Amino acid sequence: MLQIVYVIIRLVYYLIVVLQIAMFARAIMSWIMAEEDNALTRFIGTITDPIIIPIRMVLEKFEFVRNMPIDISFFVAFLLLVIIQNILPTVF
Repeated sequence: MLQIVYVIIRLVYYLIVVLQIAMFARAIMSWIMAEEDNALTRFIGTITDPIIIPIRMVLEKFEFVRNMPIDISFFVAFLLLVIIQNILPTVF
């Protein structure tokens, strides 16, 4: 039973790593590629949007965040992934 829990924790850990890489690629591509009609850009957006959009919706409720010139939801999402990733090894 403990081995199954360990495997699940490791899978979640590696899924978070893949999401972090996809988010990093999304950030780099937003600086380099201006066109969003690219298949790779759409694919990475499809992967990362389910994480970023809910956080963006929560942050938009705060007026000081709405008045910011940059979208910090990306940074908050990445930070949450890092926190979860660091907590996972302590679970098992």
